[in-house]
Amino acid sequence: MPSIRAQWVRYYAECEMNFKTGQRTVCSEDMDRYFVMCGGPYKAHDHSTSWCGIFATYVMRQAGADAYWKMGKGIQCGSNVELIMGNSGLDEGDVVWATPNHYFIIVWPPGNSGVPWAIHGNYGGAGANHGMFYGFHPKYPVSAIKQYYRVW
Repeated sequence: MPSIRAQWVRYYAECEMNFKTGQRTVCSEDMDRYFVMCGGPYKAHDHSTSWCGIFATYVMRQAGADAYWKMGKGIQCGSNVELIMGNSGLDEGDVVWATPNHYFIIVWPPGNSGVPWAIHGNYGGAGANHGMFYGFHPKYPVSAIKQYYRVW
């Protein structure tokens, strides 16, 4: 069972979504908020930067996780965040890193499909398209997940 804090990670990620369409284009003000509040040295978002990990770090911090984003290094863990190698035991609120290089938040662990229901920030890559996606993404099955972060 996920911790209360992990459930808050999921909740904050879901609060950023549009549930009618399962997708959302993120405005500049929200992008600035994700960058400024991810714990890094950022004053605003950079259109050339991929931001899936920055968004994941932002929702972890909103839920009270001791974590921050370091460009080129990824999510840096503090005292109440555990880095777990592999993909066994995924649960709601876990933040995963999958190949080729993408972070997302687990909403529901994978069932028979082998693909978790998740919230993906930076759906579509870096650049002007600041999209988010909510649902099953066949590009990121469990086999693509190499590690995940669990908030306690």
